[in-house]
Amino acid sequence: MTISQFLSENKKLLLLIYMVFMFMLFFYGRIDPRLEIYDSWDFHKYLLMAESSPGISSDIPQPFAFRILGPYLAGLLPFELNTGFYLLSLLASAVLIFVFFFFLCSLKIDRKSSAIAVLFFILNKYFFGYSIWNYYQLNDILSLIFILLLLMFLLKESWLRFAIVLIIGVLARETAIIMIPVSLIYILERRLVKSSLLKWLAAVLPGLVVFIILRLLIEPAGGQNLWEAFLTYSAKLGSPGPWMGMTVICTIPLSLVPLIYLGDTIAFFRRRIHLLVFIILVFISTLFGINNERLMAPVFVVFYTIIALFIKSRITGKLWLLYILFACALVSTFDDWSGVYVLPSRNVMITMGLISLTIATIATIANKLTSGRSKKYLPEF
Repeated sequence: MTISQFLSENKKLLLLIYMVFMFMLFFYGRIDPRLEIYDSWDFHKYLLMAESSPGISSDIPQPFAFRILGPYLAGLLPFELNTGFYLLSLLASAVLIFVFFFFLCSLKIDRKSSAIAVLFFILNKYFFGYSIWNYYQLNDILSLIFILLLLMFLLKESWLRFAIVLIIGVLARETAIIMIPVSLIYILERRLVKSSLLKWLAAVLPGLVVFIILRLLIEPAGGQNLWEAFLTYSAKLGSPGPWMGMTVICTIPLSLVPLIYLGDTIAFFRRRIHLLVFIILVFISTLFGINNERLMAPVFVVFYTIIALFIKSRITGKLWLLYILFACALVSTFDDWSGVYVLPSRNVMITMGLISLTIATIATIANKLTSGRSKKYLPEF
């Protein structure tokens, strides 16, 4: 399917998706970098990097010093830096939505189910909304686009395009490196060692070399290396809060849907071990940072693909359930820190999130119980 064919066949759905996108742009709002409460936030490092573009700043600590792509692009634009970051973040977010919709349709998931899954993704404040509000996190959005493209090209076994995207991806965030072991697992799982192993090596080596060269050429101004960061942040696994954030909270209110249809979920991963490995590696990557829910963002491509499949097989025609789920998703977008309408406290946010999770879960269970027994749905791709 070409891009032109995709556009012509999905005009109405794309219009709906981008109408919701525009509404949520207003709803998520944007950070005011002038406020004193943000003086110690990471985005100031990205602003310094953009000021040095097209050069490389020598005053940035690791790991930020190696994430050069977003700030570099913002610094090249003929705008004031704040405006440049904002415009690029909006453009990147719009591209991310389009690529994800295209990806889901390319998996032979019907267009309506794919569009609904994309809308749920847009309503995820952790995976999508936060990077619109804090638009200096341009690298986060770019990284999601690159991971999505890497997975798409992996499934097509398009190794040249995989190699190109991996090279660019490591310039944005180190997260792209996750796709190297994931792609190897895919080759082993699909028994493509004889036909594709050498192609895989040729595809991943350039990206790996660029990843290493960045760290050899750029001298960070302090900061924690990977081992130090792991020692600092992995201790959070001793508390229940981070576990909840990285497993349940980050995908509210649909978090428990894969468990409700556990048989389908197991069948999905039984045929796609590489995606299960991907989720595990993303989870491990969160042990190198502090923003638990946001760091889990790369799993959106797997989670919302599963949601799209459930919509296709279990929820098609159940408008009452979709209305409930969308209402719960909208409630879950309210935050105690970001957005135009800020909640009065974190406790209020947690309470609203848990209520929306509970209602969505009960409604999904009710749908399962009233739908009767049906054949397990195994997606085509």
